[in-house]
Amino acid sequence: LLEMTDQLPDQFQVNALRTAAELYLQMGETDAAKKVVERGFKLSEKLFKIDDNADDPNNALKAYWPSADAWRTFTRLAGQISPAWALTQVNEISDAEMKVLAQTSLAQGWLDVSRGTTIVMTSRKGNQSMSISRDSPE
Repeated sequence: LLEMTDQLPDQFQVNALRTAAELYLQMGETDAAKKVVERGFKLSEKLFKIDDNADDPNNALKAYWPSADAWRTFTRLAGQISPAWALTQVNEISDAEMKVLAQTSLAQGWLDVSRGTTIVMTSRKGNQSMSISRDSPE
């Protein structure tokens, strides 16, 4: 899964890395999960640069940006690995609004609140897309 992740479109990379990290956590492989989540944070930053591109910005509500979804995903996973490390990662997010979204996701994870429905939207010149997913109940 991890070997082919870089060949996937960005949003599919988020899902593949999330799945890999979750599997590592289920197997008790915390160090491997941490490495995957670190890749996820790098991907989140890459997606933010695309979303925030001044030449063709994402005009969707910021909370629905692909980068927001990625940061929420990987912050929540980081919180399962190490609360202190997760907080460090959140503090490295330069955008104040993205930082709040990540903090909220981290708190929800610690409180064992379901992710619920996730909406990811992109709205650029001549290109609109939206995906909706729902976490299934345990």
